[in-house]
Amino acid sequence: MQRKLIRLLPILTVIATLSASADNVRGPVTFIASLPLPGEQEIDQTLKPGEIGAIGYPDDATFVEGVEIEVIVPEAIRNAPGSFAIYIYRSVKPPPEQRLMSFAATRVMLQPIPPGNRLFLLVPIRTPNDIHAGPGAVVAAAVVDKSSFPLLVSFQPIAKGIPPQAMTAEFRIFVRPIAGSKGGAHIVVSEAETGKSIVWAASDSPIVVTLNGDPLPYQSDRYLLDPGLYRIEIDSTAYNSETRTFEVDKGRTTEVSIPLDRPSAFARFAAPRGATVFVDGTQITSFERVRLSPGEHTVVYRLGDYTVSRRFTAEQKKDYEISLFLDIMINETK
Repeated sequence: MQRKLIRLLPILTVIATLSASADNVRGPVTFIASLPLPGEQEIDQTLKPGEIGAIGYPDDATFVEGVEIEVIVPEAIRNAPGSFAIYIYRSVKPPPEQRLMSFAATRVMLQPIPPGNRLFLLVPIRTPNDIHAGPGAVVAAAVVDKSSFPLLVSFQPIAKGIPPQAMTAEFRIFVRPIAGSKGGAHIVVSEAETGKSIVWAASDSPIVVTLNGDPLPYQSDRYLLDPGLYRIEIDSTAYNSETRTFEVDKGRTTEVSIPLDRPSAFARFAAPRGATVFVDGTQITSFERVRLSPGEHTVVYRLGDYTVSRRFTAEQKKDYEISLFLDIMINETK
C-alpha cells in the first residue's frame, strides 16, 4: 500500500503544478523573508496548518538556480498520514503583509505530505538549471522567475476527521538557495598610491593581465568561473608586476584586489654607532631596505658635531648601498 502512495505522488504534483488559474489563499502571514544567498544562513521557520509564509527573491540571483524547501514533519502529522499537503503559490496579489489575510495567487505545487520525517521541495527559478528530483525530493514542473515572486507556502488539510492535535502541530521548514555550478571573482586592479582603478581594456594599456596563463579581457563586473584555484599575473611597464593566487567557490564571489606600486629604488644604509641619517630631511629609523622614489635625493649623515651630505639620483628598480666611513689621517709634517 505504501509503495502505491509513493508512486502516485509525482502524478499528483504534476497535475497541481500545471494549474494556471488564480486561487484564493486565506490565512495569517507569520513570516516574510528573502531567500538568502549561497553560503548565508538559511531561513528557519515554523508554520501551523492554515498559516502562510512568504519567500522573497534573493538580493543577487547570479549563482542561484532555485529554491529548496525542507519540511520537517511533526509526529502528530505522521500519525495522520495523507491528511495534509503543502501548497506553494506565486504571482501573489496584493503583495503579502502580516496585516493581510486574503490573497489571489497561482499555484506552483500541491504536494501531499508522504509518510516519513521530512520532505524536500525544489522550485527552479531559472533555465537552464541542474535541478533534479531524488529520494524524498520533488521538483516543481514550472520555473518561477523573478517577476512571479514572492512565493507563498502553506500547509492545508486535504482529508476529513483529522485529530485536533494534528491541526495545531507545527511544521518546521528550512529554506535555502540552490546554488549553480559556477562561482565568481571580482577583480580590481588599482594604483597603490592613489587608489584609482586601472582599466586594461585599451590596446595601449600600461598593464597586461592573464588568468592561468590566458589573456583576461577587462570587465568591471565579476567573472563567472568554475570552482577551483586561479593564478592572476600582471605585467607592466609603468608599475611593478604582481602575481596573486585565489580560490573560487561554488555559488560565491571572491574579491581580488591588486594594488600596483610604481617602480621604486631601494637603499640600504650603513653608519657608525650613534650616527643619524636623513633622506630628503626625514630621519631614517630603519637601515635595512628603504624604498625611494626614482629621482634626485639628498642624504645627510650626522655624528655628533660632524655632518656630511651627498646628493644622488635613484633609478627605478635599482638597489643602492649608502655608507659613511670615518678614517684617521696621519700625515708627516716635519
